[in-house]
Amino acid sequence: LTRKLLSEAESHMGAGKYDLAVPKLSLYLGIKPHDPLPLEMLGRCHLALGNLKMADEYLRQAMERDPSNGDLASLLDEVESRMSCSRADAAIDRARTILADYSPEDRKNAEEALREVLNLDPENEWAAEKLNELALIDADNDTKDEKEQAAGTEEKGFRGMKTMENPMPRAFSILKSNISILLLAAAAVLLVLNLRRRTRIKNYPLQGSLNLIPVLDIVSLLNSNLKTGRLAVMTGKNRGEIYFEKGEIVHSRFRSFDGKSAFHKIMESQTGDYIFYNHLPNVKHTISEPLSLLLLSMRTDEQPRSSKKTRPAREKVGV
Repeated sequence: LTRKLLSEAESHMGAGKYDLAVPKLSLYLGIKPHDPLPLEMLGRCHLALGNLKMADEYLRQAMERDPSNGDLASLLDEVESRMSCSRADAAIDRARTILADYSPEDRKNAEEALREVLNLDPENEWAAEKLNELALIDADNDTKDEKEQAAGTEEKGFRGMKTMENPMPRAFSILKSNISILLLAAAAVLLVLNLRRRTRIKNYPLQGSLNLIPVLDIVSLLNSNLKTGRLAVMTGKNRGEIYFEKGEIVHSRFRSFDGKSAFHKIMESQTGDYIFYNHLPNVKHTISEPLSLLLLSMRTDEQPRSSKKTRPAREKVGV
């Protein structure tokens, strides 16, 4: 079984189908958890898929099991280099977003974003230039604020004198400002209701039909990516759930079944729909075995039933 899984994984990797190789390697690792080879191959797959954090984690585990492997050190250096570039690019994008719609209130956030870029890339001329521009803009704004404050004081004095002469316009102004506040409050309520409605009808990150992807591949994918949450499987009128905590299965239920029995029932599903929720509720832990042992226990349960042979009836010997 392990040779077959490794061969299929190598075939998928050779064809550039790294997402298909991941479930095979995960099953292999479950059977042989101390073998550094599947860890290295998983690291290569996630590196090719752009999952730098997952690639780093698998490669470090492989390095712990095989410290003398020079290829692992090279792969880890490449992952670290890509992660540094990714962090620098993310910091630049954040700074550009803030500066695209800059206002004096955004000064602190803009300055922090630009300094973060310089920390990751000290030779970045664009960030240094933008910091200097911020300093010049702030100096100009301080001068404008002083002039506007002086002009505003004079204007308030004139308005006060006019209001004393004719109090009616002031009353209308107060009424108008209150109406504006009410309209803003109503708009805020409508916005909140709209956001709640969108939240209720949003698509979940992993959902689909078992007619297209077998339930084994979905469970293996969640296990290999160390996901936490619950997988709901709907087959006709029946509904089953498998609970994951950092990729490991901790509980399952299907109709009146709990634990491994429920897991086996769900794994027999061939049609229906599935949804993965990124939230793990408080449930009792009824399963402690890794995925590989759960799958092997399924085969063990099926073998006795399939290997039963009916005993031939004894022939009666005439006297």
